[in-house]
Amino acid sequence: MARYGEEHKRSSREKILGAAAELFRSKGYLGTGVDAVMSKAGLTAGAFYAHFESKSALLAESLSETPVGVAWLLRPAPGRSFWREVRLSGAVGKLATLAGAHAAG
Repeated sequence: MARYGEEHKRSSREKILGAAAELFRSKGYLGTGVDAVMSKAGLTAGAFYAHFESKSALLAESLSETPVGVAWLLRPAPGRSFWREVRLSGAVGKLATLAGAHAAG
């Protein structure tokens, strides 16, 4: 297996974060899959787990790196009702806690 240098790893991670942020904003967290994120980033889906433990870990880091924080997460995804998203937003507190813990860790 090929070993990549730190610059390549950093660049790939930034691509993943950028793609995830864009897709989470446009499709919502629940409407975005890991495969879609990796495709948008121009990377193979299998490479995801070399950078992130899970989709929720990706979200946590995305939130900690996003200037608007969790505000965009409260916006309903296309085709979803506002009230359904409000019910789902109960997870926002948990996500914000996870993002804070991830940023500190």
